[in-house]
Amino acid sequence: MRQLLSIVIALFMFFPGTPASAGVPASFYAVEVDGHPISMVNVDLSSPGVQIRPMLANGRTGQTADLASMAKASGALAAVNGTFFNAYSDMTSWGTIMADGVLYRAGNAGGAVGITADGRVKVARLRVRIEGGINGIETWPNNWYAWDVNRNVEDPQAVVIFTPSFGQAIQAPAGTTVTIRQGRVAAIQAGPVQIPSDGYVIGFGRGAGEIASRFAVGDSVQLRYTFADEKGNRLDWDDVRHIVQAGPLLVRDGKDVLDLAADQMKEPKFFTKASWSFIGVKPDGTLTMGTVSGVTMAEMARTVQKLGLRDAIGLDGNASCGLYYSGEYKVRPGRKLSNCIVVTVDGEDSVRIRVGGTLLPVNGYLSRPGTTMVPVRGVLEHLGATVFWDQRERKATVLLNGREVVLRSGGKEAVVDGQVVPLQVAPEVRNGRTFIPLRFVSENLGLKPNWDQETRTVSF
Repeated sequence: MRQLLSIVIALFMFFPGTPASAGVPASFYAVEVDGHPISMVNVDLSSPGVQIRPMLANGRTGQTADLASMAKASGALAAVNGTFFNAYSDMTSWGTIMADGVLYRAGNAGGAVGITADGRVKVARLRVRIEGGINGIETWPNNWYAWDVNRNVEDPQAVVIFTPSFGQAIQAPAGTTVTIRQGRVAAIQAGPVQIPSDGYVIGFGRGAGEIASRFAVGDSVQLRYTFADEKGNRLDWDDVRHIVQAGPLLVRDGKDVLDLAADQMKEPKFFTKASWSFIGVKPDGTLTMGTVSGVTMAEMARTVQKLGLRDAIGLDGNASCGLYYSGEYKVRPGRKLSNCIVVTVDGEDSVRIRVGGTLLPVNGYLSRPGTTMVPVRGVLEHLGATVFWDQRERKATVLLNGREVVLRSGGKEAVVDGQVVPLQVAPEVRNGRTFIPLRFVSENLGLKPNWDQETRTVSF
């Protein structure tokens, strides 16, 4: 009888039927596999307007919030807990987090899931390389590198980048701090400094002074991130817009590939039974995320494989396990979380954006009187602009070809190259994200958008 039940469950998992509500691109299921209770949400990534992205608590690192509050703030249909984090100290998340192409944390242990511009899912044992140049040159003595992003590191050899999304105070490394504003060195000094809203700070430990000495006030500074696997091979992740790196890589190409040593996960908890969350994708492109109770990581890998997932990684577990769907908890976390992964669905006023023939992974929407609004991040960068967002002042600064546009959330005026200009539609906050008027910004930067009414698409 138990074997028959397992067969029925397996068939149900592979052929879940139609969602509970017509037109809703996601469905919740509570089932068992090999006696392990599973709560999960299946998401149709091909459904129009569906987006999967990570979300930081309060929009910053080192902060925490309820899973439900993060989901509601983003207007999410579903959400699951994300990366591991220091729950008993500074709340710093462990793995890489990138949203809309902006790197908030950099990690070098564990499996990662990447979401591409067109909604495809990739997995890897991710390693992030942080490298840069000075005055357009990336060879010695103008090259430099960093260990991490947005994390206090006491090692005297450490080099760390602190961005405006760092939700704590800079402590270390701070033997020398180099402040970058709008791509140039604005100041060099010893000790912690305030992070500028239009740039970042590079902190050097006392043992990394030789690298710090390569910078001079006024230098232009280049920064780039590249992605590699655990063997150092560069990954084809240039089209990835969102990344979450957490627990071990569980399944790849339908095969159980669990290797805790390769994922640098040696803690005893990974070898004992516990509750864990996961995220992955089936061969047909359906995204699945959820929680499994009472399993070791080895059992976890076999379980998600039996769910029919082609690729999957583990997420944080135990008290961090949480699953939210359609306005309520399906699994309630036992603590506040530093980040999560949300599923959102754009409404009927959604506007698509195409740059050079490529459809972007982030949509805008139409605001009266027919103004296309786009998120601060994820669109203008594709047009070659540099975007700085000041969370404290709720201010966006957009730079392109020597021109500057500054807008404030809710403000009815913009500043264009130092001149105050009235706005027909003010920047707005929607589902926890700030949106700005696309045509106003692009035209004041010398760009010419084209509108297709039939497809509701803006093209450049």
